[in-house]
Amino acid sequence: MVGEPGACGALLGLMGRRRSVREFEARAVPAAVVGRLLSAFDSAPQAGGDRGRRCLMLTDPGLIAGLAASGREAYRDWLSSIDSPAVRDGLADYGSNFFWFDAAPVLALSVIRRPPAFLMEAAGPEAELVWGGHLSAAMAIEAALLAAVALGLGGCCLGGPLAVGPEMGRFLGLGRRERLSLMAVFGYPKIVPG
Repeated sequence: MVGEPGACGALLGLMGRRRSVREFEARAVPAAVVGRLLSAFDSAPQAGGDRGRRCLMLTDPGLIAGLAASGREAYRDWLSSIDSPAVRDGLADYGSNFFWFDAAPVLALSVIRRPPAFLMEAAGPEAELVWGGHLSAAMAIEAALLAAVALGLGGCCLGGPLAVGPEMGRFLGLGRRERLSLMAVFGYPKIVPG
């Protein structure tokens, strides 16, 4: 039962053991385990009840590598369009570690719908915060990260690659009103940070 001390202790134990794992064994995660990660993602709260949040769980190494290559290319194009050498060099260094996710056995992509036009008109830039899609994505990824620990997996949340999220969204064939909100990688950990 949820309110019992044992369940609370188990949850707190998972939270205490969760680490950002970035190196994985070269073995596939079984489909049933990926399904349990997806179930955890889907069971997380959503701001406003239902904002159209969904998760793409990628396990095909070729598709994951293609997405990473698409992101790297878009990031290089973006850097080349920046006039300031100092800004360009800073962003090149900052983004040098964004696209390592191609080495992960599982890539989770949280996709949200953009706020409706009336909310964008009324709230302007704050519409994203009011709509709550990013908040819903974060709660869902955290639920999947905790489930990963319980399933013997490691994981890590990724936000940096979203600097070129629209380009990666096009690679994935996302709809016009959809956008990538957050990413996470999962696999059997090779190294678990202390």
